[in-house]
Amino acid sequence: MSIFKTLFRSLISFLETFLVSVATILLVFWLIGQPLEITGDSMLPTYASGEQIFAEKLSLRFGTPSRGDIVVFRLPENKSAFAIKRVIGTPGDQVGLENGEITINGSLTPEPYLAATTQTWGSTFLKDSETLTVPENSYFLLGDNRTVSLDSRTWGFIPEKDLIGKPVIVYSPASSFRLL
Repeated sequence: MSIFKTLFRSLISFLETFLVSVATILLVFWLIGQPLEITGDSMLPTYASGEQIFAEKLSLRFGTPSRGDIVVFRLPENKSAFAIKRVIGTPGDQVGLENGEITINGSLTPEPYLAATTQTWGSTFLKDSETLTVPENSYFLLGDNRTVSLDSRTWGFIPEKDLIGKPVIVYSPASSFRLL
């Protein structure tokens, strides 16, 4: 009889530990952040396809992203999928394309994170030689590898409610490990 009591107590202890662990993991994913894998080349040279990142959620829960920040967000056409892009236009900004370059509020925008030969051309939403105003609670997001990036030039503005977090670490592969 005492063996059954011991086994029962061990089982209860295991279940308590398991449930607390699962609850903690779910809480971390829901409130603090989540791991994601970069797929595709739209953020080269900043991020490479196959890199694993951890995106924290707290900064966007208590603040707003700034121009130049990189954010993870829900895709406009599939809210269960995520993408990663750079914030180019914030609410109220006038974003334009002029001769392959981005203008913000009428001024050419330096983009030191882009390869020197990168040109930014229009698409179905933002066309060449056009300027649009970013609405309240929305952002204009572009990939760093503009020739292959599907981004706000096609999708349009991304609502603030679809922003998930900001990448803080690349943890895999080990050779790419870096704090961001």
